[in-house]
Amino acid sequence: MKKCIITILLYISVYQSHAQINEKKFLPLDVLYEQKFYKSIELAIKDSDHIVYCIYLAHNGLKYLPQELFKFPLLQQLDLTDNPKLDFTKTIDALASIMYLQDLNLSLNKIKKLPTQIARNSRLRLLDLQHNELTELPPEIKKCTKLIGLRLRDNKLKSLPREIGYLKDLSLLYAEYNQITKIPPEIDTCRALTILNLSHNKIKKIPPEVFNLTKLTVLDLSDNEITEIPPEIGKLKALEKLYLGENKLEKVPDELKNLKKLQEFSIEKNKLKEDEKEKIKTLFPKAKVIL
Repeated sequence: MKKCIITILLYISVYQSHAQINEKKFLPLDVLYEQKFYKSIELAIKDSDHIVYCIYLAHNGLKYLPQELFKFPLLQQLDLTDNPKLDFTKTIDALASIMYLQDLNLSLNKIKKLPTQIARNSRLRLLDLQHNELTELPPEIKKCTKLIGLRLRDNKLKSLPREIGYLKDLSLLYAEYNQITKIPPEIDTCRALTILNLSHNKIKKIPPEVFNLTKLTVLDLSDNEITEIPPEIGKLKALEKLYLGENKLEKVPDELKNLKKLQEFSIEKNKLKEDEKEKIKTLFPKAKVIL
């Protein structure tokens, strides 16, 4: 009973402290990346002359999070790459108490399932889950509404959850080298996306909702199983780089001519005939075209 009361009081304390978060203490990401990056907690503790914003604990064989980590009230960037012995359910739950944490790297950790406790880390802006063993993302990801960057490269994902549509500030989505077969229509509401990389998957069709992402500057759908480019692609007028190589395309729509800002267009290793290739060269005489 005593343990239960202590746990409840701890959660109340965390909740109250979160309610008192001062948004001004969050560093802009460009400023955050200019801060000193401590490669151990010991070095961070010794350096009393600086506020600790960034700690690098990658490749340490950690089995649990050091308690000293929670002594840095303004910690905003934490790299836990390649610490597969960590209990990530407990780890992610504990990290929720670091009030200003906004950049978390959990790559190379053999994570098979992202704990639902990720919902308690709702202030995250960048989440790196590359090179794990994830087969799905939990619906609770929708609670991370401040995310602007999500990296999912090299997992075992067969789909993206429809809850991805709740991430309206998401600007960068990398999910290459997975087993994704469909792009969810809910991606339509991710209107802040500027980079979408779904290369090296098993996608057969580009859904119309993708063409509502009019802020896209980079779209990479190379090495999939796409058979057709819909004419709606002409709506993506901000595109600067378009990668469609290694698919099953036989022709391209005339609406590609609307992509006036295109600088690089890769469409090699498809089923294009020579007349289609000449058409592409005519459409983009100044762009770098890879046929």
